[in-house]
Amino acid sequence: MSDTAEMVDEFKPEFEKEPSCSKSVNETVNGSHQFTIKGYSLAKGMGSGKCISSDIFTVGGYDWAIYFYPDGKNPEDSSMYVSVFIALASDGTDVRALFELTLLDQSGKGKHKVHSHFDRALESGPYTLKYKGSMWGYKRFFRRTSLETSDYIKNDCLIMNCTVGVVRTRLEGPKQYSVIVPQSSMGQGLKEILEAEVGCDIVFRVGDESFRAHKLILAARSPVFRAQFFGLVGDRNLDEVTVNDIDPTIFKAMLLFIYTDKIPEMHDVMDSSSSTGTSTNMIQHLLAAADLYNLDRLKVLCESKLCEELTAVSVATTLALAEQHQCAQLKAVCLKFAANPANLGVVTQSEGFRHLEQSCPALVCELLKTLASADEDSSMHPSRKRGGSSIFGLDIAAAGEAADDGAMLVIRIRASCEFTFLDESGKEILKRLSGRPSPIKKGCEWVLEIKEANQASKCVQNDCIIIRGTVRFLANRHEEVEGAKQGSITVPDSNFGQGFKELLESEVGWDIVFHVGDEAFRAHKSILAARSPVFRAQFFGPAGDPNLNEVTVDDILPSIFKAILRFIYTDQLPDVHDIVGFSSSSSVAANITQHLLVAADLYNLDRLKVFCESKLCKELTAESVATTLALAEQHQCAHLKAVCLKFAAHPKNLGVVMKSEGFKHLEDSCPALLRELLKTIASTDDSGARARPCRSEPLWPSKQTALQSLWSEMWSTFSMVFDLWRF
Repeated sequence: MSDTAEMVDEFKPEFEKEPSCSKSVNETVNGSHQFTIKGYSLAKGMGSGKCISSDIFTVGGYDWAIYFYPDGKNPEDSSMYVSVFIALASDGTDVRALFELTLLDQSGKGKHKVHSHFDRALESGPYTLKYKGSMWGYKRFFRRTSLETSDYIKNDCLIMNCTVGVVRTRLEGPKQYSVIVPQSSMGQGLKEILEAEVGCDIVFRVGDESFRAHKLILAARSPVFRAQFFGLVGDRNLDEVTVNDIDPTIFKAMLLFIYTDKIPEMHDVMDSSSSTGTSTNMIQHLLAAADLYNLDRLKVLCESKLCEELTAVSVATTLALAEQHQCAQLKAVCLKFAANPANLGVVTQSEGFRHLEQSCPALVCELLKTLASADEDSSMHPSRKRGGSSIFGLDIAAAGEAADDGAMLVIRIRASCEFTFLDESGKEILKRLSGRPSPIKKGCEWVLEIKEANQASKCVQNDCIIIRGTVRFLANRHEEVEGAKQGSITVPDSNFGQGFKELLESEVGWDIVFHVGDEAFRAHKSILAARSPVFRAQFFGPAGDPNLNEVTVDDILPSIFKAILRFIYTDQLPDVHDIVGFSSSSSVAANITQHLLVAADLYNLDRLKVFCESKLCKELTAESVATTLALAEQHQCAHLKAVCLKFAAHPKNLGVVMKSEGFKHLEDSCPALLRELLKTIASTDDSGARARPCRSEPLWPSKQTALQSLWSEMWSTFSMVFDLWRF
């Protein structure tokens, strides 16, 4: 390497091992007030612009009031309408809020008149109240004659509900309390039942070898297998298939991909007698098999690996393969690679090229066109050198080479930014580059505009946007070696669970039905056995019954069992809305998650169990932590238990925790947990005492007094519980 290259290496940018993250949370602090007007008829005739005011109520740290104008706010309406407004009744500037006004139907029919901004998107965002006395509402809220003959007035009484949501913004760093969710193990469970041949119902004869498999799993992953076993002309009773023109090694590799969604390692499938030869050879044969069975993702994975392994000797063979199996991206990469002047001579001397000349003369013509196009591009940029530096990452200009003090190295760094929009699970929704690379200097910024409305809307999920920004330092490479990369193939994200989900929803090939409450759920024993040790033992264990076709499930809600099935088939935690079917509050969501955790423990679904632990950690409140702590103890959730103890022991939470219903239940049912909580508090205080500097007077006397009082109450409670337990 040259001296210049060695100097540049010192300036290679370093990247952090772990990406940093933060979260801006925009949320509303909500509060409601009910305003009742008795003697409505006596309020009429006050005159326009005159109102009846509610009592002042507080939401989000601000005072609010409801103003009702029985003769309307505007004189020009001539008392034809009543007006209703919500006013900011305390000092405040630029207070942003959402509002809801509800006129109650007193007939019991539930036909309330509702004006709400909570359940619909506002183009301009929440309303901004500039100062004390600013109002939001309706000048023509209701025509007065219609109001007086409606069910909204009963016994000369009118009732209104008002909800105010004050917008707050806070910045969150990493969660203090969290449980790490392990990586998906869906493929591992499916691979285990393949290798153990548990519940297999089909045998493939491939050459001199036999492979046992599961028709349902094959049908979920391949449209060809689905048609063969469960299509209109398929035979679901078929139990043996002879496969020609595929090497046993390749068929085994394809089966492993079907069950794991990964290309297996060579040593897992190849042996000394294999006829597929090298890794490149195997991938080429695997691509042909993927095309035969419509395994689109496997096909693209093979294309990507062949791109990485391109050489001037193999490119002609790969080009012919790409043409034969309609691999447009791979074909384009091969043409560009072969047309490179550094590779062309070796390419034309290869065995693959001679075969190409005889079998695919049209491809030779396309190669000539690619070569001509490359020459035209070169002639348009005569200053571009064919040779040059192979220096990584930086543009270099040398100046003052004749100077007495030697050459001066000037380094200019260019970079670009990549914006990736993610959903809540971390899956990519949209990826965009910020534009052309630009020199880096203090204050520089990258701007991304998404003008397509449909793409912009996809980036917002559950009123949340997650953006990952990646800064890329650019390299200038001028390589003319044989292995120079001429292009790459973009591999789509895994859709492993999609085929299984479709199988569940379409009920194709089901062989077991579960009766849960008043509902019935059809499923597939082989998939259930692959995902749950409990189901595997129930259907295929020593005491199991493989012919069982009906099961009654008690003590689980139908909605929870449906969510369990959805997780088994997709390996994803279902959304609360998918489970309960309506918009739910955080308390309902937590309750659903608790039920899911219990069911996950029942069926030994470890990853779902940890998923639930993680969600419960994020949803912890001082009111709910005692209940969650009892749940964690009952179902051996060690991480969740530790988080709950730490959360409850925090001085800011402890007072509220002890007054909650869950804590009262904890006192009666789990006195041992109270002792653990006491130890956690003592441990926290000990560590705090060690870290606290010596002072002649307490730093926060009021807080210390409150903590002493809390300790006294806590100790009395523990003493009483301990005496009862000892007695």
